[in-house]
Amino acid sequence: MSDDPNPFVISGLIQKRAEVSGEVAKARIALERAIADLQAIDHRALDLMGYTETAENIPRKTRGGKMEVEAAEAMRAFIRRTLAGSAPMRASAIAKRYREEHGITASDRRTAEYYRYKVLNGLRSLKAKGEAEMIGKNMGAVWKLAEP
Repeated sequence: MSDDPNPFVISGLIQKRAEVSGEVAKARIALERAIADLQAIDHRALDLMGYTETAENIPRKTRGGKMEVEAAEAMRAFIRRTLAGSAPMRASAIAKRYREEHGITASDRRTAEYYRYKVLNGLRSLKAKGEAEMIGKNMGAVWKLAEP
């Protein structure tokens, strides 16, 4: 190894360190804001509402794991397949087709609503990616695949 360091390598490392340092600073600010929000909720809002338990005992909510991500992708794939080559459909019709295809009986309204919301989440995700379009508003909306 030579005694003279390569100036390009040093320059690149300095630049990379500056970038990472900036990301760390942003993350610290976000963490400090989140902690301040928690403290405000714990010591102001919950106390004012008469909550007597310790706030630390409230379970943490985390994002879903690998299985949940795979299930969401499977739902989006089903929606793409269902909407491909068909007329625009309502979310409830897509959910009904999903239940029928998977042998799920919606004997109660709660089950039907559960799958309708799963389909709506998939549709919104596809819309955010530019793969689906919503025609209309609210409950009367129909969905179709976006034109490429």
